[in-house]
Amino acid sequence: MNINNDILLSIKVNRVIPSNPADVFNFINRDDYERYTKLTDQIDNSLPESLTKQWKFLPQQINKSYLGESIDFFVLLTNDSIKEEVIQVECKVIIETSNDQFQVNELKSEKLDAKQSIHSIVKHELKHLGRHQIICSVSYRITNTNEVKTFKTTFQFAVEKPLDVKTKFYFGDDLIINDIYLEATLQNLSLLPISLEKVYLEPIKYFEVVDLNHVNRLNGKKCLVFGEINRFNYEDVRQYLFCLKVKKEYLNDLNTIGQVNNVGKLNIIWTSTSGIKGHLQTPQLSLNKRDYDDLQFSIKEVPEQTTVNQQFTIKLSCTNYSDKDMEPCLYFDNKDTATQSILWLGISGTRLPKLQPTQSINFEMIAYPVECGIQVVPLLRLEDVLNNNKVYQFKEKIYVNVSTC
Repeated sequence: MNINNDILLSIKVNRVIPSNPADVFNFINRDDYERYTKLTDQIDNSLPESLTKQWKFLPQQINKSYLGESIDFFVLLTNDSIKEEVIQVECKVIIETSNDQFQVNELKSEKLDAKQSIHSIVKHELKHLGRHQIICSVSYRITNTNEVKTFKTTFQFAVEKPLDVKTKFYFGDDLIINDIYLEATLQNLSLLPISLEKVYLEPIKYFEVVDLNHVNRLNGKKCLVFGEINRFNYEDVRQYLFCLKVKKEYLNDLNTIGQVNNVGKLNIIWTSTSGIKGHLQTPQLSLNKRDYDDLQFSIKEVPEQTTVNQQFTIKLSCTNYSDKDMEPCLYFDNKDTATQSILWLGISGTRLPKLQPTQSINFEMIAYPVECGIQVVPLLRLEDVLNNNKVYQFKEKIYVNVSTC
């Protein structure tokens, strides 16, 4: 609030919240809501009657502002004089951040009698962290003296992070053909319980997304894996999982897909206990393929079951993820025939065709099981004869059920 003996007008600015937000009762009960939003501080909590059905003041104990929220302010401009009339009243409401300044509202009145006021609800979406200022710039004219008066009042508040968001990708051996999994870990940093109404991955055009965060109940109803009541308490942690699949029309365009680094943006939409809505969107998420081998194997086809002493075929592929040509040479070992349950057939040291960057090649291996049971296929390795014979090993274990007949 601003009162100055040299001026006749005063300004009040207070945060307001919906007075009866129906959405919050999906995740908290009414007693909790009343406890969280009860006014305990000594502020003038009288709103104009025309606003009381829709709005109420936000209590000071939870008066925090968070990035991504859409917040509301009640701005009240009053003629505090005993009998002076003022005319041509204007109040520009400006929000200033460390990077920007913009006008969000303007109050006007041709005339304000003594003790008369004008008001407005100012809406604003918080897009920046850090210190913010609400600047109210007022001008008016005193009727009796025709004197023009101006003054400016500022109200400061800070914008904080509502959530801590961490992401991690999981890949198959072939980053192009295999599915890519995104794990998003969220922690609630706000003071109040919130409801994460929607958490979704918005992919670039090459991918489609499968949401793995819902389950089907016995009654056929689909709900979140976190439970039917979507309440996310202060400092709680959740992990969301998404599967990215390359769209069918791009599966044959390996050159393009192989150059993709960014896959999309994570969107988070929530409602807080006070009824305030929020929306965060991450920057483009990067795959960070450099953490993985330049030359990678993937399994195309392997039988689940085979017969002892009967050869079978395993279909594989390898892909060049480096920025230079490769010429892989395929090696295998049958060193320990006493303990090795599956042997390779063929010639070790066979050269495969030269691979350009992002290019793949399919090939087959013949295996021969000598023991029954669930057996592991022995390791393979590739050596790049064009680049100092660098060795790449097939790390994934392949299990085959070997029966007697």
